[in-house]
Order: sequence, then structure tokens, then C-alpha cells
Amino acid sequence: MSFQDNSIPGEGEYPPPPPRAAEAPVVASATPPRTRISTAWVALIGGAIAVILLLVFVLENSTPGDFAFLGMHFTLPLGVAVLLAAVCGVIVTAIIGTARIHQIRQALRRPHRAKRR
Repeated sequence: MSFQDNSIPGEGEYPPPPPRAAEAPVVASATPPRTRISTAWVALIGGAIAVILLLVFVLENSTPGDFAFLGMHFTLPLGVAVLLAAVCGVIVTAIIGTARIHQIRQALRRPHRAKRR
């Protein structure tokens, strides 16, 4: 038998790979995946709690206060005045945030417009 005779099985070959272990079964996680609905539900509950706390704040601060704004003089309960100031702040923030989002979207679309031409 010569050196290059490969008549014996297994001689000159690599050893067979070890048998693969059974793959672990896929197990569902204990917590379900986060969805848009679940996020909205959590936000709704948080908003309801915030409204209840604001209502308590307004009812506890019912002492009238004198206010002057742009030449107008009026009397409001302190809780209502603070709540109106907070709402005005939210509105201003929303306007500025909307303008910024619009600005970013326009900047992202500009390169696409140049490629189309």
C-alpha cells in the first residue's frame, strides 16, 4: 500500500464534527413586548393622575389674588392663576417644539430633493 492510497476510510480526512447539542427551546419572556397601545395606556394613567393633582392644587389654593396684565386688572383664585400660567407655558413650548420638528424634517428632505433632479 502506497502513502497516497486512500482506500482506508477516515484516513487523511478531518475528524467528524461533534454532534450538535439540541437548541434551547424558545421561551416567551415574562413581560410582554412594549407596544404603542401600552405606552398610550401608561400615558393616559399618568395624565389622569396629573389632572387629579392639579384639581387638588386648584381647590386648596382658592384664595383670590389681584393681577394686572397688559393694563387689565382682574381677580382670580391663586390656583387658577398658576394653572393658567402653566398652560400658557405648555402652549409656548409646544409651538416652539413644533417649529423645531418642522425645521428638522425640512433639513432631512433637502438632500433627497437634490438627488431627484
